[in-house]
Amino acid sequence: MTRLRLLLLALLGMVAGCHPQDGTVGLVPAADQALAIFYVDQLRARKFDEIDRAAIPSVRGPKLYDALLKMAETLPEKEEPTSRKLVGAQIGTNQEGTTSNLVFEYDFAGKWVLANVALLRKPDTVSLVALSVRAIPESLEERHRFRLAGKSAVHYAVLALAILFPLLTLYALVACVWTQMSWTKWPWLVFILFSIGSFSINWTTGATQFSPFTIRLLGTSAAAILYGPWFLSVSFPLGAVAFLVRRRMLAAAAPKP
Repeated sequence: MTRLRLLLLALLGMVAGCHPQDGTVGLVPAADQALAIFYVDQLRARKFDEIDRAAIPSVRGPKLYDALLKMAETLPEKEEPTSRKLVGAQIGTNQEGTTSNLVFEYDFAGKWVLANVALLRKPDTVSLVALSVRAIPESLEERHRFRLAGKSAVHYAVLALAILFPLLTLYALVACVWTQMSWTKWPWLVFILFSIGSFSINWTTGATQFSPFTIRLLGTSAAAILYGPWFLSVSFPLGAVAFLVRRRMLAAAAPKP
């Protein structure tokens, strides 16, 4: 089963391009990452004063301490994490400054926790905008792993079309090259390459989305953000189907040698 998954992903990668990347994570300043980790460590150690001093004025006070005390129960106080990963990041700039919203995944010997820290950086200060933690049943990598077992009929149908449509397109391209026509072929070749519409499925949740106004090359795309779910999309190869339907008529209209 593992080999089959790898084969399917490799095939989709060749025909559509797979992108398990999140470029934003690489843009997060090291200082912001270190500061976010520091605040999570302070929360884990139940040292709330440092967090309160760093927080923006609107969230300081007794209510913040109560919220921190509840969140701290999610984190082991004396146990060090066996791993820590930056699994998500959003960076934005406005008139107030630059906001870094960071998500870390902690592993405490099989107990998984997501920590979200938002920082507001100004020319002379860095403030804590938000801090939250929550337990998750398994790692994000394991949760969003590309699996074939236990999926719905819609999953399998989209996967089958994601493999079939590019192969159909390539077959139509080769057939077009070898078919004698009475006029130039390049409009047909361009028409065959592109597909219309888009039906997408979130491989983890099974959520689907349809867009009738999408144009896609080769009829398939497969993409995943870093530590996130795979999204598989298919588009109807209208050009390929139209050519194959009209192929005999086009060949019959061509001048005979």
